Amino acid sequence: MEILKNIFFFTLFSSLAVYLISNEFERMLASYYFIVSLSPLAWFIISVIFFIAVTYLAQLLELNEDHMLMDFFGYLIWAPIIFCAISFMQDFDEEIKVENSNQLTAWHADAANFLQTQEQKKIDFERKQTERVTQLAPALTDAISEIEQNIKEDELRLFALKDVLIDYFNEVGQSDAALNRQYKSAGIYWGARIGITLDDKCVVTQVSAGSVAERLHIEPGDKVVRIGESENYVSNSCLSNRSMLEGVWPESFCCKIGFGIKPVKRITKLPYGFTWQDDVDIYGARTILSVTARSEAEKAGLKAGDIVVGVDGREPQTNNSIEYYLADLYQSEKPKTVFNILRNGKAIDITLSNRYGEGERNFWVSVENQSYFKDKDYAKLVNSINAKYSLLNFYKGKANNLYWEDKRAQLTSNNNQEDLSIMIQEAEKMVERNRDLITIN
Repeated sequence: MEILKNIFFFTLFSSLAVYLISNEFERMLASYYFIVSLSPLAWFIISVIFFIAVTYLAQLLELNEDHMLMDFFGYLIWAPIIFCAISFMQDFDEEIKVENSNQLTAWHADAANFLQTQEQKKIDFERKQTERVTQLAPALTDAISEIEQNIKEDELRLFALKDVLIDYFNEVGQSDAALNRQYKSAGIYWGARIGITLDDKCVVTQVSAGSVAERLHIEPGDKVVRIGESENYVSNSCLSNRSMLEGVWPESFCCKIGFGIKPVKRITKLPYGFTWQDDVDIYGARTILSVTARSEAEKAGLKAGDIVVGVDGREPQTNNSIEYYLADLYQSEKPKTVFNILRNGKAIDITLSNRYGEGERNFWVSVENQSYFKDKDYAKLVNSINAKYSLLNFYKGKANNLYWEDKRAQLTSNNNQEDLSIMIQEAEKMVERNRDLITIN
């Protein structure tokens, strides 16, 4: 009989709970909020009062222990006790939450204060650096300001051209709703990148229009064999750092990427026989470091210390200009190339013979903003902005070097003043040489 009664009450309460959960969730939630709104002490007092009331009611009705109603009262008396426990646990949890919240608030305040302090220190340092470089080489800081303003104006023109092209594509029926939303939600560049898509075997599957890769004449089917110092030794696998070529860099012109490919055509221009260092003297120029004995370069009269300032009369306008010119040689298979050289301050031309055969193509290039539209005018303006960003980055590097060289001269000896003076003169000459590139049309 006792078992049957327990089963009855268990079924009753279980059914009630299932009903409430499935059909009366909002009321259950409201009930829960009511329960936890009262303190554990309040529910303890309620439990005592409820126990006394039930005991008095049982005596009044003259109920014995075997009566079913007594069993009901016995189960019911647990309700305020359970509510008391729930309230207690909620209060305990809230105390922990408040404590954690206070700690988190303090941490956030400390972090925000630290970041604000560091940001202010950065601003103050940049201001001091600019002021000092202006004293040392005013033409350099003027050129930096001029280029920054020029870039802003060009990017505003690019925004305007973007809107015109969107309207034009809609007018001629070359767009759709999805593409139009994409155009309007995006910026004016695809982003800083090389412009290559690779498969799992590091074979180029796609080259983006107007990208660095396209201007280097990289083609689908070419296989990337090296990125930086890494080589793909394992067959049917790709380099762990393939994202350096495929991905979008967080900041344009932040760095250079070295990589090598095996052309699908199996024909490439063989090396001339010299090594060089980039970004020396003027931003796109390269200084010859060494010349291999009995090479084409040595036969032509090229020497270590020569500064390459152009190829076939084409002056560099971005960090990648010379790479693009050499890539054009690969594409055209010209028999000879004229290197425009500065040697001891004098301009000379040296003609080298080109040899072609099987081999790898190696690159050392900067990331660049990629044109958002396949429009020649849009791409031309993007390339112009890239050129100015390259020059700006180079000038800022020179300004930073001047600042720290000046600091070194102040902290050490006057012997360094001569080195500093040479650097200042070189910076002034560099600005003058590149004045026409600042206002590229």
